[in-house]
Amino acid sequence: MLRKITKKIKNSVFQYGNSNIAILNSKNVTVQNIQAMDQLQRHLQNGEIEKAVNLLRNMKDFMDSQHPAAPFWKYEIRVDEKGRDYVTHVPAYSGAEKEKPLTGSMRIVVPTHYKKNFKNMKELLDFSYGLQQEIVFELKSLKTWIGETLIEEIKANEKNNTKIKIIPQKFPPPSPMKLYLKDNSWSIDYLQIGVEKIVGSIITLNNYQQKNAPFAVQLILNIDSTTAKFNIKLTDDGMSSVKNILKFHSLIQISKKTKKPELALKLLEEDSDLISSFDWDFSENGNSKTEEFICFLNKIHFIEQEFNIEFKFQNMDYSNEELYFIDSIYNSLKDGYFKNKLHSYVFIMDDLFEIQKLFALHDEKSCLNVVHLKPKEYPRDFILLGIRFKIVTYEIRLENVKIENPEKIRMKSELLDDGESLKVKFLPYSSQSYISLTVIVEPV
Repeated sequence: MLRKITKKIKNSVFQYGNSNIAILNSKNVTVQNIQAMDQLQRHLQNGEIEKAVNLLRNMKDFMDSQHPAAPFWKYEIRVDEKGRDYVTHVPAYSGAEKEKPLTGSMRIVVPTHYKKNFKNMKELLDFSYGLQQEIVFELKSLKTWIGETLIEEIKANEKNNTKIKIIPQKFPPPSPMKLYLKDNSWSIDYLQIGVEKIVGSIITLNNYQQKNAPFAVQLILNIDSTTAKFNIKLTDDGMSSVKNILKFHSLIQISKKTKKPELALKLLEEDSDLISSFDWDFSENGNSKTEEFICFLNKIHFIEQEFNIEFKFQNMDYSNEELYFIDSIYNSLKDGYFKNKLHSYVFIMDDLFEIQKLFALHDEKSCLNVVHLKPKEYPRDFILLGIRFKIVTYEIRLENVKIENPEKIRMKSELLDDGESLKVKFLPYSSQSYISLTVIVEPV
């Protein structure tokens, strides 16, 4: 029975004896052990490290020779999850476990709650393995053999309430995989996907253990019905990347098409698809501002690509000034300027020559067709989404505008002394009045 059980059992630990070193309690061993420890201490005190090492090796060889199944098996001291030492049996060399196999038999008391929920031991062990849960029984008796040699015999009594813990074998390690559309329009090129749990015919896999992964991918397979369900979401790392948010959104958009490309999950090491299907869709919790938000992200991504940088997208709350800078930089890179309808604009001028030139541009209808302005005061550098930029060019262009109270401004300009400035307010002349801003920046 124990052979069958050990197919899904990693280890079963039985601890007994005085501090788990009962092997050293015989008359023949104790005296030699004390003498060896004294000799080891003398070697170490005298700095005779090589001799100390040789003595330790001899002590270990002697301990191995005392194993009842020597030379096929030996003792090994290990530490459990609570930091306690224990002695276990291990093969002395590769293949020894086949020549002298470890076998055993035991009598256990199955707890009532296990009896209620499972028909037999196989179901219980499958449950333990599928959920990676340890199971504990009350042990009545246990006998263990190596070959024909009886190694251990434990009998429970009223004073000794012995438990046996069965630890399930761990799931296989995660495998490198790729989630992709077969027309190569979309992909997550690297995922470490492993088994999360197994319940009956349903196997759940995910990449939740993968560090720094932008996407959390879960695959639920129903072996009986041959169906599968994907759950994909952005992790915290993914949410900080504009590129990954846009990638996620693009998959949603593709899923809405009538004719969709085939979705597949590929095992990279075998270069073969684990699962693929044309029949897939994506349910989202969208809102009315989703498209506006995606448009905003596309602008940021355009700036990223232009400068070969990657912003850290940490929150969704940006000031009007930050949003204006993003629009200005994006449009300046794309079109050379950021153009808007003019409502009014106040410009401070302190150069008499520039003021005279401004009035010289007036036509007979007091319309300024084009005005180029270079502000002297503007932010020389700024931080945008975690990256510092310096402003190389900052220019303003006005089209089809007029000056508020031009004669008053002209009179003030004639009385302007050195070091004084003049506020000039521009107003729209027609429905075709515009203000354009050109902002050329460089990441620092």
